[in-house]
Amino acid sequence: MTFLDPKYLWALLSLIVPIAIHLWSRKKVKVIKVGSIRFLESLNPKQTSSIQLNEIWLLILRMLILILLTLLMAQPRIKGNSQNTAIIYLVEPSLMTDSKIGALLDSLPENAVRLFQSGFPELEKNDVGSSKDKTPRYWQLAYEMEDLSSDSIVVFTRGFQKGIKGMRPKIKANVKWVLFETDEPSDGVVEAAIDGEDISLLRVKGNHKHLAFEKEILPKNSEQIKIDSKNDSIEITLSDGQLILPLLKKESIGIQLFYEDSLSDQMKYLESAFRAIGKYLDNELEIHSEKITRAIDSAGFEYLVWLSGKPMPGPSDRTLLYRPDDLASELIVPAIEKNIFHLTRPLNSENIIKDHLAEQLTATLNLHPGLEEKTMKYDKRTLALDEFRPIETASLKRKDYPLLLDLSPWLWSLLAFLLITERIISKYRGQ
Repeated sequence: MTFLDPKYLWALLSLIVPIAIHLWSRKKVKVIKVGSIRFLESLNPKQTSSIQLNEIWLLILRMLILILLTLLMAQPRIKGNSQNTAIIYLVEPSLMTDSKIGALLDSLPENAVRLFQSGFPELEKNDVGSSKDKTPRYWQLAYEMEDLSSDSIVVFTRGFQKGIKGMRPKIKANVKWVLFETDEPSDGVVEAAIDGEDISLLRVKGNHKHLAFEKEILPKNSEQIKIDSKNDSIEITLSDGQLILPLLKKESIGIQLFYEDSLSDQMKYLESAFRAIGKYLDNELEIHSEKITRAIDSAGFEYLVWLSGKPMPGPSDRTLLYRPDDLASELIVPAIEKNIFHLTRPLNSENIIKDHLAEQLTATLNLHPGLEEKTMKYDKRTLALDEFRPIETASLKRKDYPLLLDLSPWLWSLLAFLLITERIISKYRGQ
């Protein structure tokens, strides 16, 4: 027998309590003074032994009740003979709405089909046809599949790129991956901003190969949109219904560059890149550059570029620091601290183009906060099987997990019987 939570076995020390009470009650003797014992009948010895026997049985019952309560808290299990399922089919939840999978599921044994998500629950009838938008974390689930009691596993999945996180795992070789590519395009508005007399809508479009953004400009008086009285939200009429989004206001971003004489070239490259970004994105960037000739006590800038080895001034909303690092893979990398980035290499006319300096700087501006989360449901990009499939290693032996049977149902039934018996005896004996 094994226990899932053995720390509760310490509760067995509570058995001392009924034993102590039993021994203490035996010492209590009621003395009755009588004038003569002439009329007292002698007590039958068999009756005395019967009383003592009843009290012992009552003690044993109470001790058994305490033992059962302790075992139930410790969650007892007994090992049984495990028998692996010949084959298990795992189906990604998002496939439940795909007509291609319906006929396939009907041809598979019901007890062998499970959902491809954490815990691998068995597929139930109400799961068929229901929409599940959450994308599984494929490689993390690949590790969990090692615990399934099956000789072979078949996984039916979309193979979405957004579900790939972490390092490619090494798993056993008897897993077959079947990818279902979706041909349905995705299209949706994820952001709305007011710019003067116009409304700028950011639309995302994608399919299983691409994900792209488009900007759509509509006048304020367009019949397609309706702005609330506070100018903080907008209702958009789309082909598939109404959509309500917060209405953002386009505001200029102040960028302050501080530099030393030795890094003036770096300042010029960065300043030109920021001006190009503002012009390309049609977003006003107020750029100011200043040579460090004095101590700067505090910053308070929206975006600070610090091209110096000296300690930077006080905190700003976002900061770019010049910190050369030969091991860095990108020109600009995020620091450990939030909203701080490092410029890892000196800039020149070659690497600003080759390493896409403007694109990396744009990412640090955070012009569209929360955009990645908003576009997640429209991202239908899939990976090829060779890129998606984990590393198959034949040297990894399958673990043999014994079957653990839960004893709790039987223990609860026995506990109920003992409680009823103990109450009956206690009432009869007046204990």
